[in-house]
Amino acid sequence: MFELQRRLSGGNRIYWRDCDLERIAKHFGIETRDLNSGVLTYPLEAAGASIQELAAGEASSDEFRFALSSAAVDTYGDTINQMGWRYERFDKNPVALQFHRGSTLPIGTWSKRGVENGMLKASLRFSSDRDAKRIEHQVRERVLRMSSVGFMPGEWKWSDDPKRKYGIDFLEGHVLLEASVVSIGANPDALLDADAPGFNDKENGSSETKPALSGVKSSPLTLARVRATALNARF
Repeated sequence: MFELQRRLSGGNRIYWRDCDLERIAKHFGIETRDLNSGVLTYPLEAAGASIQELAAGEASSDEFRFALSSAAVDTYGDTINQMGWRYERFDKNPVALQFHRGSTLPIGTWSKRGVENGMLKASLRFSSDRDAKRIEHQVRERVLRMSSVGFMPGEWKWSDDPKRKYGIDFLEGHVLLEASVVSIGANPDALLDADAPGFNDKENGSSETKPALSGVKSSPLTLARVRATALNARF
């Protein structure tokens, strides 16, 4: 049941059709009508501020280039063929959301979308409202640096890879509906470009997470001080 819950929750990123749910239910050996009772659902969270509380501001002129998707195996064991996207819905309404929350105000709009070096990329320009500015600030600081696509499946098949028992290969005809800025994205390649506006360190990571130096030997004097401190703490 855990794998079924994991398969269908997906952070609201996949807009499953009825025919998809029937296939998934069959794969897990249950009836389609049992999905609602057997699968965890996650309600959309409300925005932190009401419309009345939003402070007026100036829309940013900066554009932040993101990789939105790639053919890499994601957290759910899925792959997406990057040449199989359909853009007609997205191009008419290229909204940027926060964490796939379709019930809240968008934080901006996407432009210049296209597949580059095997990755779907687009440029984000933030809105002027308060919630959008909060997200933009964290993107500039590189606190938020991941993205995620929200889409409706087209043709897909269960993975043949034994390491991806419940993984899905999305083959073609997947309809892009939106793209979101997220804290933890499913696709490991869906990252903010290193040369986007903000910090100038040209890194898409943090030096704080890099491993400390290993193999450094402590001097006898240092070890003696550590032992003495430990003994003092016991009495």
